[in-house]
Amino acid sequence: MSDLILWCGPVVLTNEFREIDWYGRDVRIVTISGSGSSYFSQMGDTFRGSDGRILPALLRRYTPRDVTQLDKIVLGAYSAGWGLLEKIARVDADRQRISAYMLSDACFGGGKRGYEKAAVDAVRGKLLMVATTAHTTPGGYPTGRDSWQMVWDYAAEQTGKSDRLITPREPVPSASGGWHRMGSALYWGSYTVPGSPENAGNDLTHEEHHYLAPEVWQAYLAPWLSGRLGFPWVSLLAGAAVGAAGGYAAYELKR
Repeated sequence: MSDLILWCGPVVLTNEFREIDWYGRDVRIVTISGSGSSYFSQMGDTFRGSDGRILPALLRRYTPRDVTQLDKIVLGAYSAGWGLLEKIARVDADRQRISAYMLSDACFGGGKRGYEKAAVDAVRGKLLMVATTAHTTPGGYPTGRDSWQMVWDYAAEQTGKSDRLITPREPVPSASGGWHRMGSALYWGSYTVPGSPENAGNDLTHEEHHYLAPEVWQAYLAPWLSGRLGFPWVSLLAGAAVGAAGGYAAYELKR
């Protein structure tokens, strides 16, 4: 059995992704590249079957392996990739097959019913969901931070769980707006100074969230897939592995 990650958006599979320590699991990353959330949303409709499901046909198209041999399936998105991930999350049977949602500044606009369902599932420990956000927008829709705040608030309302400020796991850098956890497995890194106006006060540009993703995957996704998330010593092992790899976190944050 093996694990599959579909990495969606205007994405590039850099060496940092290939150097992630998966703690012995067989993990394959497949990119689904494209531009514009409408492109990815339409892709979801293209792969939708007569039963309403999207995931089965999508997997048959993008994985070289027999889908019956897949153990855990992860959906990751940067930027416009949300158009596909959010649509998949709306389908209950598809969402229940997903082990983790990894969002790199990949939530824009309101009405994200799929993300809201996934967030509630994450609070309850049914899947892992991690989002990092910037406070940027070209106008016409809420920023990534404000868009994700709506999803976060919905999960709190539906589950009765509260926001907990946490220290991010190694090798993830701290965020001006803090790292947050709700319930069992819903996480948010807000890389914006609280109270900043739109398009200001960001630790990272929108584009830099793409390059932050490998560090977030190392810290949260790798231990989740291996059943180690929640054990404090895992973050120490991750940090040691990163150091031994000779500069895994060479990406320098621009502050």
